[in-house]
Amino acid sequence: MKSPTIGDARAICERLGARAVIVIALTRDDLAGVSYGQTKRECGQVGHALDRICKAIEDGRLKVWEDAV
Repeated sequence: MKSPTIGDARAICERLGARAVIVIALTRDDLAGVSYGQTKRECGQVGHALDRICKAIEDGRLKVWEDAV
């Protein structure tokens, strides 16, 4: 899987008129993420949020894929 880039995140942010964006790409076996904020402070804040989200997914605290019953 190709990882999303800061350019991808910036383009989404600008297209949506947002101040910040988090992009997470997923496969069943992997995840990759990138964040973008318009200011250095916003970029840092959403970067920390992205880290927490990815850690929760990796630890199994945040379920993405539900197994078929």
